[in-house]
Amino acid sequence: MLSASAIGAALLGALATQAAAAPVAQGFRDRSYAGTTAPTAEKPQSKLWFHDGSWWGVLFRPSNAGGGKFTIQRLDLATQTWVDTGVAADRRESVHLDALSDGNKLYVASSRGSANPSLNRKVRVWGYTYDATARAYTPDRGFPVDIADGEINEVVIDRDGTGILWATFVLHGRVMVTHTEARADRWVTPYVLPVGPAAIVRPDPQGDQSGIVRFGGDEVGIMFSSQIDPTGLGVMYWATHVDGTGDHTWNLTQAFSGNRLADEHINLKALPNGDPAGLVLAAVKTSLHASTQMRVHVLRLGNDGTWTSHEVGTVTDNQTRPLVQIDTDNRRIYVFATSPCCRGAVIYVKVASLDDIVFPPGPGTPFIQSARDTNINNPSGTKQTVGNASGLLVLAGDDVTHVYLHNYEPLGPSVPGPPPAPGGSGASPVPGGSTGGTGPGSSGLPTAGASTETEVLGSRLARDEALIGAPEPRNDFFGFFGPFIAFTGRDILTLVGAAAVTLLSGIATVAVARRRVRRTSA
Repeated sequence: MLSASAIGAALLGALATQAAAAPVAQGFRDRSYAGTTAPTAEKPQSKLWFHDGSWWGVLFRPSNAGGGKFTIQRLDLATQTWVDTGVAADRRESVHLDALSDGNKLYVASSRGSANPSLNRKVRVWGYTYDATARAYTPDRGFPVDIADGEINEVVIDRDGTGILWATFVLHGRVMVTHTEARADRWVTPYVLPVGPAAIVRPDPQGDQSGIVRFGGDEVGIMFSSQIDPTGLGVMYWATHVDGTGDHTWNLTQAFSGNRLADEHINLKALPNGDPAGLVLAAVKTSLHASTQMRVHVLRLGNDGTWTSHEVGTVTDNQTRPLVQIDTDNRRIYVFATSPCCRGAVIYVKVASLDDIVFPPGPGTPFIQSARDTNINNPSGTKQTVGNASGLLVLAGDDVTHVYLHNYEPLGPSVPGPPPAPGGSGASPVPGGSTGGTGPGSSGLPTAGASTETEVLGSRLARDEALIGAPEPRNDFFGFFGPFIAFTGRDILTLVGAAAVTLLSGIATVAVARRRVRRTSA
């Protein structure tokens, strides 16, 4: 084992300044988004995608002169830093965007939910093509396209099995839908979703919302909330359209209904075709108020066409803005939510088996948390399923400090958790800002007590959540965090103890980007 002095010398030798994401209590603190508000909202939308071995996102870049624009950015896993590619999306500040990655094609839709008609409130769609050699996106000709106008808080897009792009949004208390024609830059005039309740939902502000998802290989589905339904109940509706059929050929069912059982929080994900767990998952919210009543739950559309509800949290847990992500490799469902409601504080995560959807009680495990940013809100992810190749990435923002924050977790089979630390709770910090073990929020890394190997992509040194070391991609320097870590080879990480060690006036931590954990002995 290395001596404390040797480790300290190595750590101190790594001190440098670097304008990059600094580890926080859970996750990483990114750059400012001053000039806009809530850039990771809205609930049915996705800001992230995984393509060609990298995570990408549409993030806001402030301008020195004020304002700014949204650009396509790539996450450097080795440094946990967003790299701005300079490719612009929307140049308006106060918009909400939705990103759809489909092979080498990328589409970004945006809207501006302002009641002020003098502002540019057009709903726009951008198209891009990915260049694998340059590892960059290039704007397609004919874009952006304006597809609607008005006080539209969010627009959500997806692509059906024939290549047609679809979009849905709520305008003046009506659920609207539109789609492309023969070309992606030609859209039909938006029309009211042709199912009765879609014409009488609650308008903005604080109105109902809709989301769309491709599922089952040859269908798209739109889920929309109806908080003031004519039935007198709260209803989550599900309307489906078979690829290639007429614009007005939709089938309507109720996914969930009852007294105060609808709210405008919807996040949809499709399962792969033929998955035994079903077709679609939806993270949704009720309007119930009694402490033990269900507040957040997952709706599952089974292969038999029926919906079932699975409780995620109660009113006491005070969760809001749920995001669901599906790990198909390891058969897990991750639900992220902000708590407490409603200005945000911490992004929590809860995990359940995809084949037996039972979530543990309580608010979950902190996934993104910062002592400096105490209003973290609006978790956003990808429309895609995730797995061992991609890992799991969630982006959020704090509208008081106006900074982005994110956390990344490699995914893999569960391994035993750490033994209790002396005088502690038994949960020790692990690289990337999460706790060891196999429960919700676990990084999936083996912990103290096992000889383990993992490919190390890079490391970052911090003290008291402030970055003090330059990123060190694939290096050999020695570091430690929670369970003691020593680099014993270029890409080998060995956990050999469990002790926190002070450096100067604070706690030194090393956050390590890593993947493909391999357990070599017990």
